[in-house]
Amino acid sequence: MPRRVEETDHFNALSERELKTLIVKLAYRMGWAVYHVPMTTMRNGGGSGYPDLTLARDGEVLWMELKTKV
Repeated sequence: MPRRVEETDHFNALSERELKTLIVKLAYRMGWAVYHVPMTTMRNGGGSGYPDLTLARDGEVLWMELKTKV
């Protein structure tokens, strides 16, 4: 099971957008199918209530809600 990213992991300097971009790039490289709504297309809170990322691979699905302190 993947380890949860903790505050001490020094990711606090990233904005949520930067973090999402890094995760999406890594997920594609590792063979995951990725569903996300780019922040630039969201209007009036479009997509609110649904996690930031959905990843699927080999019958496994991950839903990710990303948060940063920035």
